[in-house]
Amino acid sequence: MAEAEVRPDRKSRIAPDAAICEHVPEYPARTFHEALQSMAIIGVCKLYEHPMHNNPQWGRGDQYLYSYFIRDINSGAITLERAAELLAEAHRPMGHSDVCRFRKPQGVSPDQFRINNIMLGGVDKSGTDCSNN
Repeated sequence: MAEAEVRPDRKSRIAPDAAICEHVPEYPARTFHEALQSMAIIGVCKLYEHPMHNNPQWGRGDQYLYSYFIRDINSGAITLERAAELLAEAHRPMGHSDVCRFRKPQGVSPDQFRINNIMLGGVDKSGTDCSNN
């Protein structure tokens, strides 16, 4: 898609994302951005698989995203500001519903919202602190 774009300003904007989408989720993520993009792609696939279910839950994202985040921060590959932008972009679709309905809903039901649990910190099953500090 990026290769076919004729507008140079748009092409330069979408080329990095297109390269990421060529890599993940087929291959393991190498960066924080790739890890988040992989999660987003799988989330879309899960919605197509069963649209009435919520997105896959992030669960302990602080644990499985941390190694990508800290490696990119320490190497200077990403800034805290950019990491925050990427997190906001990845989380934005989870706050709205785009489920198609075939009948008029009667009141509010849980399937009208995408509720996503995100755990930060806490303890593991043996009571050991799991926060990234």
